[in-house]
Amino acid sequence: MAEAPPALAEAPGIGPAAGDDAADAGDLYTAPIGLEGTVDVKVASWERRTDSDSEWVVFEVLTTAVEGSDAASHFEGTVKVFRRYSDFELLRLYLAAIMPSALLPPLAEKSINFKFAKLGGDRFDPEFLEKRRSAFEKYLNRMLSHARVSQSKAFYSFLKNQSWGGVLKMMKDDKVQTWAPPSLDTKMSKLMSTPKRPHRRFLDYKHYRSEMKSNMTTILNTHNRFAMADHAAQRTNNSFAIAFKSYSEVEQSNTFGDLYAELSEHFDTLADVSSETIKKEEKLVADPLKEFVFYADSLKELLETQEYTQCKYETALNDTAKKRAEIQQLEKPTGVSGFFRSLGTPDKEADAKKKAKLEADLVSLLDADRAKEQATTDFNDEALAELEEFDRVKAIDMRSYFQEYGTIQLATHQQKLDSWEKIKAACTKVRQQMAQERK
Repeated sequence: MAEAPPALAEAPGIGPAAGDDAADAGDLYTAPIGLEGTVDVKVASWERRTDSDSEWVVFEVLTTAVEGSDAASHFEGTVKVFRRYSDFELLRLYLAAIMPSALLPPLAEKSINFKFAKLGGDRFDPEFLEKRRSAFEKYLNRMLSHARVSQSKAFYSFLKNQSWGGVLKMMKDDKVQTWAPPSLDTKMSKLMSTPKRPHRRFLDYKHYRSEMKSNMTTILNTHNRFAMADHAAQRTNNSFAIAFKSYSEVEQSNTFGDLYAELSEHFDTLADVSSETIKKEEKLVADPLKEFVFYADSLKELLETQEYTQCKYETALNDTAKKRAEIQQLEKPTGVSGFFRSLGTPDKEADAKKKAKLEADLVSLLDADRAKEQATTDFNDEALAELEEFDRVKAIDMRSYFQEYGTIQLATHQQKLDSWEKIKAACTKVRQQMAQERK
């Protein structure tokens, strides 16, 4: 297992600042208690709300302290807050800003994106909102198990206080300022960053991320085809059930009525098995696998931030190299120019002053380079620890999902085989009854 990342307050660029704001900055990012293992979080329900101009959905988030834990004095009873999609989105953006080396879990999808689930295009579709509720619950519990997020003041406030946005602050220019979401220019800078000396392990993760998204998409597409086949079988079995039920009503006065009713019941059972299987696989396998497709986007964000950090360090090194080159150029022997000769001032005196300034600038640049090198190293170490932890958790989850899929398939096929055996026996009775009537 990868070593846990450092505490939130010790992450690069997150420590308290000197000056008048130092006291406020000390607890600017860190929660009064660590939440991992001390609280249980559920997204219990959703509800539609309206005003005169618009309509929206809120999700009920319930947080309960684990008995005997430190959180008991902070979360008395069950704390209930209501959150919109934009609240979940804002929390994630802020956490990404204050801990850029963290691999944060992806949000639930914002629009309907199910190929075979029979959902309408309405964003208020109850089945879709139930899926989103379940996804938000998983999202919050992923956050809860994250070593640094679980210590975050923003996450603590998100779970505890209905009005929570006041904690979204950052240190800038040694002062506490209200945080604002990243601008388009910042996003474009990250997208356009291509380091000249990329880190080998992050390059490997770049390929890994592409392969993961491709493989997960292929698995889901294959599963969709199987699900569509199950839907077709369900419709066919429903049609047989309706047909045999009609025959049983027509023939209810004789033996055939009971036999056709029995066949209708067995085909109904087959249709129900297909329907239940589709629902179970969607909830226990397809939706969890879909989360890893979205995790590919989280990986992309982290890898782009790493490249952006690396590029800033390389730019600083280039600036330092240029400054050294200027000093070296001045140190080369030169004659006296006509301009300085007319003033009676030798070139070397002017060059000496310029060189002294360049050397002072170089010292400052070297200090800045050392700081950027340390920050880049810290970022890389933390990001790699996050990626290794993701690998570990993903392997456990994937094993669990495919075991669940195998269990569902075995149970489903056994039920279908039992139903077909009963259908075969009923059909044999029908043939025997027909043979007797012909005699």
